[in-house]
Amino acid sequence: MRALRERWPGVEIVLRGDSGFCRWPMLRWCEDNKVGYVVGIAGNGVLMESAAGLVAEAEKRHAGTGAKQKLFGSFSYAAGTWDRQWRVIVKAEHSAKGPNTRFVVTNLPQSDRHLYTGVYCARGDMENRIKNQQLDLFADRASSTRF
Repeated sequence: MRALRERWPGVEIVLRGDSGFCRWPMLRWCEDNKVGYVVGIAGNGVLMESAAGLVAEAEKRHAGTGAKQKLFGSFSYAAGTWDRQWRVIVKAEHSAKGPNTRFVVTNLPQSDRHLYTGVYCARGDMENRIKNQQLDLFADRASSTRF
């Protein structure tokens, strides 16, 4: 990290990851090294209870319109093993298929909606591009007479 900061002192570094990366020592390391993060966190009873009002509102709006509803909010949370609280963003979605509630942990200051849709969900697009590249390399001929 030191070499990156020396070479590019003004560059903002942001880690995006799924819930496999949501460990408090990793979050603390990011904080200590001025690295932003938007990381998924698996839902649990405490998170669902904290999001209950937003989830109910999304369901109510869906019942009234029949259209998919997405609402965003945030609150402070610490799992029992964590050393402090972090900001958790909730996406409360309700459609004809029922509720779809997701959570992410972040230290970035932008709006809940932007961080979830514009930053966190963008990791899925990146992963799809990596997968496409791998499939292209292994599924097709990649030789060139001019290379």
